[in-house]
Amino acid sequence: MTTTVTKTKPERVMHSAREKAQAVLAWWTERRRPSEICRELRITGTVLSHWQERAMEGMLAALKPRTRSPEEQKPPLPPKVERLLARKTSSEPLTRLARRLTTLQQTKGSEKAPPAAEASR
Repeated sequence: MTTTVTKTKPERVMHSAREKAQAVLAWWTERRRPSEICRELRITGTVLSHWQERAMEGMLAALKPRTRSPEEQKPPLPPKVERLLARKTSSEPLTRLARRLTTLQQTKGSEKAPPAAEASR
């Protein structure tokens, strides 16, 4: 009689992002040794090292200055609003209404003053 011993893989435990972060931070702050963390979480040192690498990559990516690619850069306002703002802030001193008022004032002023031909009579 021979007995065959089959090796079974240890049950794979899924750890949350929070658990992984806490494990890496405990290692970085030297509160716990890597071997203690691995034993408690039932992981290998390689897995803990991968978590550390991913944590570093994530921090670097999060701290990079944010820039938009050209296709992501859209005007913050709709084109119609952009045109209205441009018109409002243009260097042209008189708006349409102001020009109309100026024209009316000039017309009324010329009605009050006698024409040059009548004044000479």
